[in-house]
Amino acid sequence: MTTDTNQPDVIASEQLTTIKITPEELADGEMSPCSCKQAVRAVNTYGYVILENAVPHECIDILNQKMEEDTKKLLVKPNWNTIGKVKGHLQPSPPHYAPYVFRELVSNYFAAQVTKQVFGNNTFVKSYSSNTNCPGSHSQPIHVDGEHSALIVNIGLIDITENNGSIELWPGTHLIKSDSARIAPSILKARRKIAPPIRANTKKGSVLIRHTQVWHRGMPNYSNSYRHTIATMHHKYGSDFGEPLKFKKGCEQELDNRILYPNIEFTDELINSDSAPNYSFVAACKDTAYRLSPETLVFATKLYRRVLKRKG
Repeated sequence: MTTDTNQPDVIASEQLTTIKITPEELADGEMSPCSCKQAVRAVNTYGYVILENAVPHECIDILNQKMEEDTKKLLVKPNWNTIGKVKGHLQPSPPHYAPYVFRELVSNYFAAQVTKQVFGNNTFVKSYSSNTNCPGSHSQPIHVDGEHSALIVNIGLIDITENNGSIELWPGTHLIKSDSARIAPSILKARRKIAPPIRANTKKGSVLIRHTQVWHRGMPNYSNSYRHTIATMHHKYGSDFGEPLKFKKGCEQELDNRILYPNIEFTDELINSDSAPNYSFVAACKDTAYRLSPETLVFATKLYRRVLKRKG
């Protein structure tokens, strides 16, 4: 594994990596040029930024209640105890139908402003999923998420603290070249001396934007409650679009975004989390492959995408 831990030498601070959306910006539906510039600088320098007060609590509460109900149903079905790289970290699908689809969560304007400035025009959303951290979960290995041309937008549906498993981030590591999905202990030890990791604690209504190449890991949930986080992935235009995101008809107004390139298909098909057991089998297979050899899984995924692109 070839990883240069000496670059860059950055120590993140809350003042530089947290921006509070003002009432005026909320009313206008966009950040001021100064705030947006600060957010972009944080993403480029540290690999992440937190936008506080970026999502209304009303839609968060509606979706959180629904996901609580769905998670309890899913956990009694086959294979769900195997999802995630480590016990207790699940990836259930949030509802793709009204009244549980909200523009502020699927294509948040404030997040889109930032990702567009990083990637340019026609930035698009490629995935809409979630992370559920269950009580009693374990720590994940420190890893990267594999794609250089993507930013992950996480929106917690409650306050996220170290008690319920806030994500661990290693500032600046998105600028370090690595040829492995997981980071070796010796490299972590050397990097910790230069710039130690932080915990991305976020208030309800906050948006966390993080680069896929930032070293990170999911942490244990010591609370007695599920902790749900919405996750969308923003990609640079020109990268593989993949399949369009499918939402049931009736959500069109909520997914009308003036900033992001449309990569959405509306359908009459029934799209809900009850279809997740089929997904869970595939995810379980991927999880097993990742544990055995993360580099092989990443290589196989890239090769599969190239084959599909040539056929298309």
